[in-house]
Amino acid sequence: LDKTDGVVLRVLKHTDSASIVDLYTRDFGRRSYVVSIPKTRKSKIRYHLLQPLSLISINFTDRSKSSLPRIIEINVLLPYLNIPYDPMKSALAFFISEFLYRVLREETTSPSLFNYLLHSFQWLDQATNNIANYHIVFLMRFTRFIGLYPNIEEYDGEWYFDMLNACFISEKPLTHPYFLNREESRWLLRLTRLNYDSMHRLSLNRHQRNRCIEVIESYYRLHLPTFPALKTLSVLKELFN
Repeated sequence: LDKTDGVVLRVLKHTDSASIVDLYTRDFGRRSYVVSIPKTRKSKIRYHLLQPLSLISINFTDRSKSSLPRIIEINVLLPYLNIPYDPMKSALAFFISEFLYRVLREETTSPSLFNYLLHSFQWLDQATNNIANYHIVFLMRFTRFIGLYPNIEEYDGEWYFDMLNACFISEKPLTHPYFLNREESRWLLRLTRLNYDSMHRLSLNRHQRNRCIEVIESYYRLHLPTFPALKTLSVLKELFN
């Protein structure tokens, strides 16, 4: 048997007795597995361990090149005490799992990214302060791991942010319409400087928060052509409004 740790991104029913589980793993990056979930109490695999963003350890077999590896046993890597039971944290978990499922590619293996995910989700589970900006900060910081982090070194207080070239510029671009005005560019710079512990200092009203998400989503879509509109985003907007 082989072993690895993983974050649950999606579970899709495959047959009456088996499902396909998409994980982002510590050792193999994103990978799909087949799993059978028996209904007996003695089973080593329980469905509740496969909720969005669950942190698990798996034993699996990978003997055939023509089929997906099969999970034999699942254990909890790090337990959640609040995410499954808190409506807002649970909604964030569904949103982020959908985001990761769409943006992570099969060939992506990064120990630093895996550790970032573990830290992020543990922080969310334990958080007691306002978490309304959590998904915004998560998406901004995630850009570092896929080469999309904005170049902020040459920022001037009155410059524009060129979304296509991921940098600040002194004049509006002449060759494309994908840029932020000066005020929104200042907001973006503030977002790049936030972390989970400091994000509560940024006070956003409903319009500002929704606009931040629209900008970040557009930014991802510009650089990742296959990145779709996220279905769970509308739920978050309603919750945090």
